[in-house]
Amino acid sequence: MWLIMEAETRGAGISNGVIRAASEGSLCVETQITYALWAGQEDGSVYCECYERSDRSEEWSPVSSLGGACQE
Repeated sequence: MWLIMEAETRGAGISNGVIRAASEGSLCVETQITYALWAGQEDGSVYCECYERSDRSEEWSPVSSLGGACQE
């Protein structure tokens, strides 16, 4: 959650991430953003970020970031 105090927009932003697809070497997270107590023109949004790794000892590396829900 974060506070937005701009000249044209005000309110609170709330994001919620959910794992939509996962395996040993890949992972996709769908994030929904909504606004509360909002004054401005912004609507909520959804985006999907996917990551890969070759084995468990490695860090996750970003593969793609797409607007919209993750494909299941």
